[in-house]
Amino acid sequence: MNKKVSLKDIAAAVGVSTALVSYVLNNKKEGRINKAVAEKIRATALAMNYRTNQIARSLKTSKTNTIGLILADISNPFSAALARFIEDEADRYNYTVIFGSSDENPVKYKKILDALVNRQADGLILSPPEHAESQIADLQQQQIPFVLIDRYFPGIESNYVVLDNYTAVFEVK
Repeated sequence: MNKKVSLKDIAAAVGVSTALVSYVLNNKKEGRINKAVAEKIRATALAMNYRTNQIARSLKTSKTNTIGLILADISNPFSAALARFIEDEADRYNYTVIFGSSDENPVKYKKILDALVNRQADGLILSPPEHAESQIADLQQQQIPFVLIDRYFPGIESNYVVLDNYTAVFEVK
């Protein structure tokens, strides 16, 4: 496996500091950096196949720019359309969505939820299965931002987006 190219590697190749490489690749202090040097840094990064270390960036910024989305079944047309809309909106704000399907299975739901929390998603959009109240309470206790969709729990105060199916049926008639 090839060693990943670091800012230090680019700095050594160009003969500048790692801080300067970071400023250029993160588009910081542009007015204060010589354009020729900045272009040389970008060209070297490209030639060396540099890729931003998202883990290091998230450690520094305390953000991963990811949103976790758990749906009951991504193959369901409603869920698929909803996921597509969420993904498009997230992209507008430079967020990536990580999807999971729980199949309304509480064990599978918890496994996906734990993975998203452990990967430190910045927020969660959840369609929880029945009896997931304790997991929702855990998220609140950990102060992890989330929104419930398509299901909510009356005993838990939280943000949610749901349809009133009962009323909707009578309004359609």
